[in-house]
Amino acid sequence: MVLQNGLSGHPFGGADVPGFYGMPTDALSVQFYQLGSYFPFFRAHDHIDYPNREPWLESPRVFQAIRESVQQRHDMIWYMYTLFYNHT
Repeated sequence: MVLQNGLSGHPFGGADVPGFYGMPTDALSVQFYQLGSYFPFFRAHDHIDYPNREPWLESPRVFQAIRESVQQRHDMIWYMYTLFYNHT
């Protein structure tokens, strides 16, 4: 969906990380954050019926993997934001 929106002229899109409904497994949660860190619009978000899905409430191994993916996004943030700058 994010790629299709970008191709059709709406480049600033993203998905709810780590999903909106349900409780993802540890592996799926990590993969969501690793993929989501490359989306133009990146946010951790969920449904009100599924509380306590903050990264710091995960196991230390999962928290560290999520932290690394978010840190990698912050390392590339200036490059990513210049992709949306119109030079005309």
